[in-house]
Amino acid sequence: MSGLLTAAVAKVKHDQLDDHKPPLYCWAYVDDITLLGEVVAVKSLYSAIIVTVAAWGFTFSERKTHWVSFGRDGFCDDFDDFRHLGVRFLCVRCDGNCRPGTSSASVKPFGGRVLATMC
Repeated sequence: MSGLLTAAVAKVKHDQLDDHKPPLYCWAYVDDITLLGEVVAVKSLYSAIIVTVAAWGFTFSERKTHWVSFGRDGFCDDFDDFRHLGVRFLCVRCDGNCRPGTSSASVKPFGGRVLATMC
């Protein structure tokens, strides 16, 4: 996985060398990849990863790809519910009035599963 990501990052790195562009982060855990950054940079790296894995004889399922886009205000766009590693992610709108001193993300039991909510 690290070789795959190194090859994909090398393909898009030249586009990210401008000091005025926000950073692009990439994490891998076993067969999961998380990308964080400005939407154009993320989509560029995502495309490079798809091309690289295809050249290596692998594929990523579109069904298992999840996009959560955050705006400058910190709120995310609506996204379809998904489950990953036993955790169910739901898009639940809140009023944005999270109390200071408390975590803005909470994990609650939900029908024998875990529900992650964010506000």
